[in-house]
Amino acid sequence: MKPNNMATTFSAILQLNNVLRQKNQELQRKAAIVANDANNLLMQQNARMQAQLRNAIQNQAKALPASVANAPTNTALSGGSLTTTPAFQNLMNAFNKIKGMPYGFGAEGNGRIDCSAFTQKMMAAAGVNIPRTAREQFERTKNNFVCNGCDLSRMRPGDLIFFKGTQKGLGNNVASHVGIYIGNGKMIHSGNSTKGVGVVDISKGYNKGKWLGVTRPSNGFVQQSFAQSINPLNGTYAQQNSFGTNYLLNGAKNNLQNVGNLNFASMQPQQVYNKIKTIAQGLGDKHPEITAAQFCLESGYGKKTSGKFNYFGVKGKGSVVMTKEEINGKKVSMKQSFKDYSSPIESIKDHIRLKMTSKHYTGYSTAASTDQALSCLKAYATGSSYLSDVKKLINRYNRTTFRA
Repeated sequence: MKPNNMATTFSAILQLNNVLRQKNQELQRKAAIVANDANNLLMQQNARMQAQLRNAIQNQAKALPASVANAPTNTALSGGSLTTTPAFQNLMNAFNKIKGMPYGFGAEGNGRIDCSAFTQKMMAAAGVNIPRTAREQFERTKNNFVCNGCDLSRMRPGDLIFFKGTQKGLGNNVASHVGIYIGNGKMIHSGNSTKGVGVVDISKGYNKGKWLGVTRPSNGFVQQSFAQSINPLNGTYAQQNSFGTNYLLNGAKNNLQNVGNLNFASMQPQQVYNKIKTIAQGLGDKHPEITAAQFCLESGYGKKTSGKFNYFGVKGKGSVVMTKEEINGKKVSMKQSFKDYSSPIESIKDHIRLKMTSKHYTGYSTAASTDQALSCLKAYATGSSYLSDVKKLINRYNRTTFRA
């Protein structure tokens, strides 16, 4: 190539390089502008959402009837009042929009609505999915059974109330009507007694003799409203921590006699399950039925421990014992160290804390159902059949804690 041609070619390359560099700089400038705009938009949207949430919480008492907003929803072991959450507020907002809509058998909301379509619609507004019919809704939620009849001390806002014998042709143990408890002895439903969607007082013998049972489709409708109170489990102070669970303080005062008989060797399996479920509920467990089943499965109904009062095989500095673990489908014997606890309560409390706070079990504390909560414990399972075994115990003992 001649020198003149080489110089011309080199000059052309330099010019092209300059053009490309300028275009690249312009693209970078535009990308920075777009990124900045997007970031500002996200910040604005986040600020609006936070403002809406604050307004929803602040207006909750105004939007709800006074008898509902501050309903006395204490459970036997809650240690303080329970207040409704934004999810329950969404449910009540949906109710207020269609209050007065006439009842229509089989109707789903186009001018008329039946009882189970109403409950399905209200639960959906709160982010909880349940089946279409009353019968299916009872079958889906009965693992989280609350009580047989109108027991206001155990019922909470958002619980489903099922009735039997309200329709001809259905069996005596089949759910034929359903409503939603909203606190203070009141239920919302779509039925003939209110000529459609409305509120009824269930505290004065409503449908007496026709109650099939009360179930809890979600644990996300109420939350503890106190900072400190006396815990009925042992008379010591209980304090609410940052994730909404109440744990017992003054551990030295956790005397076993204060929570009743904990001599598991003298109890029947059903009694052990009921006792642990009650204690777990009092400790703030979102899914006490799971903790009770795990306790029964892992400790042989409280008859064996890994360390002192260690019923869940929690590893740590303490007692050293020979165990058999399942590794890659095979049973392997090994020495392991397990934590020691000062009481059964401390063991149960630590087990609940682990499930509620560990990143390995994310979603357990907010799961709306037993099945969803169990799915969050896959990393906990010590064997291939562990979770299914836990579910079997829940089905067995929850089923026998009520009579239809």
